[in-house]
Amino acid sequence: MSKPPGVRRLWSARARIELVLHQDNRFSLLVSKNLREPTGLPVAPYAGASYGTYDDKVRVIGGLGVFLTEKFSALVTYNGVNVHPVLTFTHERHAFSLIMVKGRDPGVSYSVTF
Repeated sequence: MSKPPGVRRLWSARARIELVLHQDNRFSLLVSKNLREPTGLPVAPYAGASYGTYDDKVRVIGGLGVFLTEKFSALVTYNGVNVHPVLTFTHERHAFSLIMVKGRDPGVSYSVTF
């Protein structure tokens, strides 16, 4: 469907929806949306719910990704119990992340895409 001239779409219903089965018998349902194109803001929020068979609980989960520069991004994620800030540097196929587990215990991550 085309837009009339001069009309800017502020929101698109197109969002990413994921249902994930984790190895430790948890199920997660997530909805995420990159808001850069529709709003011009360099952010990507997500929200959802996670159910764990171990403790038989449903937890609200969520987070917010912020694209700081072309190579740096920040993510604050909430797993239903704790907040975990992450700062990531990407270069070509490589990503290096500094993770503050529970907001206080430092960790690092490296990943490569192929």
